Amino acid sequence: MSEDLGVNPGPNFAPPGTPPTPTPPPVMPPAFGQPSQTYPGQVYPYPPAPSWNSGPMTGPVLTGATAPAPATEKVGTGLVFAVLGVVLGVALTIIVWQIGIIASITAFVMAWASVRLYARGAGAPPARGIPGLIALIIIGVLLCAVGIIASDAWRVLSTQVPDLPLSTLLSESIRAALDPNVWTQYGVNLLMFLAFAGLGVFSTLRTLGRRVPR
Repeated sequence: MSEDLGVNPGPNFAPPGTPPTPTPPPVMPPAFGQPSQTYPGQVYPYPPAPSWNSGPMTGPVLTGATAPAPATEKVGTGLVFAVLGVVLGVALTIIVWQIGIIASITAFVMAWASVRLYARGAGAPPARGIPGLIALIIIGVLLCAVGIIASDAWRVLSTQVPDLPLSTLLSESIRAALDPNVWTQYGVNLLMFLAFAGLGVFSTLRTLGRRVPR
């Protein structure tokens, strides 16, 4: 009859007496933490729910191609740079001593500058070069003491004998600085300088030892 009336019955129209078509259940996502499932008529499966207990989280692992190579310590170059710190310490000691101050603080400056310059020249903090650096700083302290005596001898000789040739003035100053009898004349002042200088070097090297990885 509906065809005679020209009416489109529609997709859900069923003649009288026909059992209804069962409706499929709605497609629901899987429960939290359950594996993905595929339902009839579904093209792609639902992605699995995230699980926070799947294992420890790990970051990217650096391989040999991407990890930075450790710096190579160039001991020889570092010691050459550290010599500049010793020269600076000796010059500063002579200047401060001639002003009239016990120049013990200059040993701290010399040790600090030598360590810094060593690291700059070696390209890495001192590790294999620590023995050589210690020996260089100790030699620098002794040179500071020699410079103190030599500068005093230079000042006295140049004042008493103004016409003394430069070469003679230099040789006599060095001879006086190396004379044990002259060293004994400085007595307490020289001992105080060496004591405070040794303390400064020890403190600097102790701090250095704490920073070097074992």
